[in-house]
Amino acid sequence: MSGLTCAGKKIYDTLIDPENQGAQVMVDKYYKECSLLSELRHPHIVQFLGICFLPDSQLPVLVMERLQGSLDELLETTPNIPLHTKLSILHDVATGLVFLHNRSPAVIHRDLTARNVLLNATMTAKIADLGNSRISTLRPGQLAQTMTKGIPGTLVYMPPEASTDHYGPPLDMFSFGHLSLFTAIQVFPGDLLPSTYTDPRKKKVKARTELERRENYIATLEGKLGKKYALVVFIKECLAYEPASRPTAEKALEKLDSMKKTQQDPYQGMNRLQLEKLLEGNSSASERVKELQSHIIQMKAEKSGLKDVCQAKKKMVHVMQLENSLLKQQMADKDSLLSTQESALSTKETEFVSLKAQFEAGLRRTRSLEEELKARISMLSVKDASIEALTEELKGKDKMLKAKKSEDGEAENLGITKAEDEVTCK
Repeated sequence: MSGLTCAGKKIYDTLIDPENQGAQVMVDKYYKECSLLSELRHPHIVQFLGICFLPDSQLPVLVMERLQGSLDELLETTPNIPLHTKLSILHDVATGLVFLHNRSPAVIHRDLTARNVLLNATMTAKIADLGNSRISTLRPGQLAQTMTKGIPGTLVYMPPEASTDHYGPPLDMFSFGHLSLFTAIQVFPGDLLPSTYTDPRKKKVKARTELERRENYIATLEGKLGKKYALVVFIKECLAYEPASRPTAEKALEKLDSMKKTQQDPYQGMNRLQLEKLLEGNSSASERVKELQSHIIQMKAEKSGLKDVCQAKKKMVHVMQLENSLLKQQMADKDSLLSTQESALSTKETEFVSLKAQFEAGLRRTRSLEEELKARISMLSVKDASIEALTEELKGKDKMLKAKKSEDGEAENLGITKAEDEVTCK
């Protein structure tokens, strides 16, 4: 009942599938954002007010302060924003980054985009959407730590090291440089040159730096402000290839503070009476201002209607993006399962080939043993025949010996008989 306007953030229950790993990751991010926001209190971080459960809802609603719009909406719908206003917004964002990077433990946002910078009615900027953020485990002097694999945030805002699993706060500073470039020229630098190109003279593939990939947008910036303008130099430093070459959040805040002091609003400090007096000298200008004010009121009314339509369409797009993300995750899970099954099949095929080779070797050995056994059986058959022949020969000789012995016995008996007869005669 305090009259504070709130905004709610929730995940649609229809997108939650307990068997889907991608959906669980999204839920984990949501709970982590609730937990992290509850610990943060800063003028340039969207204020966390609490959580509430709606009837028949599986997840709580994240309740935050409601702001008027995002930085990307302002840049795309409001042409020729004064430079001092842009510097003020960037100064606010840098202040929020200093708070996140310097707290203990530090927080790495990992998705710092113009869409995640919200503005209130007085153009005060606040950092939002900490769903992709990570708590830093870095010690003093370290610039990178090991993270989960995969590019964490919006691709075009990411530095080269985001494709690895080793980075730290300088990642946010690169994103801040891209955001600053978008803010300065009011043209989204999304159509980047390829990361490599072929040198026509040496016929070799060469890599482009991140500045070279954005050279068309940098040229636009230099055309507006000049190559040596402090903001131009600052943006180039933030977009440096090496993380160590980028300014820290504190250093960025110092530079933006200096730029703000040298680029003041020409009407800053004037009250309403002074501004009206300034306009009195030119009645036609005053009438023109009134016409423009009336036109602005009409345009704001039209913008409000269009904004509601855009918000509804954005919600539809967001739901479709989430569904697409879930489908992609399901496809990735199926591809992973298929890869595992293919790997297992390959292993089985290798085992089968090995067993087949062993079987064939064993079969060849068995056949060799069969041949050897047949040869030995043949030899034994020959020896058996030889033994039978010797046996028959021995039997014949035995018969002959017996016959001879019989003859010798008869001869001996005959001799004895003769001797007896002779004795008897005598």
